[in-house]
Amino acid sequence: MGTVIRSIAINNASAESGVATLIAETADRCLQNAGVDIGAVGMLINTGVYTENHLLEPASATLIHRRLLDKNKQAKRKSGSLGNLLSFDLHNGGGGIVNALQVVDGFISSGEIEYGLIVSGDVKPKIGKVENYKYSSSAAAVLVSKEKSKPGFIKFKTETFPEFKENITSTTRWKDGGLHLVNKKSNDYLKNAVDCAAKTIQNFFDEELLGWKDVDLICTSQNPLGFVTELQKKLKIKNKIVCFQGDIEIYSSGLLYSMNHIIEKEEFKNCVYVLFLTVGAGITVSLAYYNNKL
Repeated sequence: MGTVIRSIAINNASAESGVATLIAETADRCLQNAGVDIGAVGMLINTGVYTENHLLEPASATLIHRRLLDKNKQAKRKSGSLGNLLSFDLHNGGGGIVNALQVVDGFISSGEIEYGLIVSGDVKPKIGKVENYKYSSSAAAVLVSKEKSKPGFIKFKTETFPEFKENITSTTRWKDGGLHLVNKKSNDYLKNAVDCAAKTIQNFFDEELLGWKDVDLICTSQNPLGFVTELQKKLKIKNKIVCFQGDIEIYSSGLLYSMNHIIEKEEFKNCVYVLFLTVGAGITVSLAYYNNKL
């Protein structure tokens, strides 16, 4: 018995109405796919980073929740109150999805909530100057809940490597009478991201007494570009790593795009142990070990 993936939805439509609306539309589709309304969800965590207006407060999760309630004004929790839900943002350098899954898993495992909804999305800021922003507008959502017949998420691990904190940075400052967003990425960021991921995986194996025989599939984000190819070389494994491969570059939603890409395929359905992996600024690496066995 554990926390399992119920439904996933992605969306790379334009965000004319803003990222909160784009994410809410995606989350609503995710809920509809599972036959669950927002009133049954006990926790909503937003892991998106970039917004059209550099919004920091209030939390984007609050705005997304409000839009979901507007879409379903009749949604009620079992307690009878409308929208009795805890919502907040959790970014973690663009790799917050695994961390959000860990938080939700704790609340589901303890019986505090029945469903957890994790969302993400990024759009290019429209206010001020923007430098080196290369990500496509995108949004994604995943719904998780308890399942009696599957173990689901078993273990989580996060490691941060502060010696590489300057490898990738994103800053917003006031300059020349307006806001100025500057993204910077060092030439060795990809190499360091791969090295940090490999080290974190090995540390996880050592702590849990596991090895590659205990992993059937690695599901990871395409970000940074080239990460999957270089990770395969570093780990010297083939045919175990999957990710969303498209002609668009996805930031915070990358892992959910990869989940959506693989979740209905026989390759995923037939495997037992899956390692979900994200790498973000920090450099921060997060892992989730998932048992897919019936």
